[in-house]
Amino acid sequence: MWETDIDYIGNNGEQAGAKYEGVKFAAGGHGIQWEVTSGAVLGMIEFQRQGGNVDVSAKIHEARDSIKLDSSLPHSSSICHGWQHQCLAS
Repeated sequence: MWETDIDYIGNNGEQAGAKYEGVKFAAGGHGIQWEVTSGAVLGMIEFQRQGGNVDVSAKIHEARDSIKLDSSLPHSSSICHGWQHQCLAS
């Protein structure tokens, strides 16, 4: 349920075209949900700390970078947020 979203609109054009990586709430969901993504990142960090045999470091960095990028903008972008039922760009 890893998702890649593109912000086609941005905030007044700022960061339009930015790529976000994260986790959907459910297979039928719309877009990334940041609360679930944050939990997934914590889980992957703990998995690595416990000696997990799959390298998930790229996903950790993709999600963390996306959370930082999303939180740097006021929320009038076209990316879905957990409280929205549909993307603004849909």
